[in-house]
Amino acid sequence: MVARGDPIITWFNLNCIDPQDPGPGVQVFHTNATTGDQFPIGPGTYPVSGGLFDAAGPPATVITDLALTLEDQFHPVADSGEMVITRWDSSILEGVLTFEGEENFAEGDPRMVGVVVDFAIDCAPAHSGCG
Repeated sequence: MVARGDPIITWFNLNCIDPQDPGPGVQVFHTNATTGDQFPIGPGTYPVSGGLFDAAGPPATVITDLALTLEDQFHPVADSGEMVITRWDSSILEGVLTFEGEENFAEGDPRMVGVVVDFAIDCAPAHSGCG
């Protein structure tokens, strides 16, 4: 599918967690309409188009969320961020994800957070094989 340029469902899935405390973390996926040509292995910039339930969002965008605990979860504010991949090859995936988050399931005024996730992932086959 990727080589043909067809939409790619869950081809890119980035989970950033602390291995010592796997509860808090950030998840990132591309949207369902994204094609391989729009999300190639290599550097690129992808707007954050919504939360994890927004997989039907625009092509060439990503969806994300932030979980601090099971109760403290945040979805992105529309058009508030982007994922910038600065390097992506057979040895490493690195970049930064930024977005403004709004608390899910809030009673009253939801809390707001600014999210910045710098990531550098070893792509060696023994680890994640992301290239």
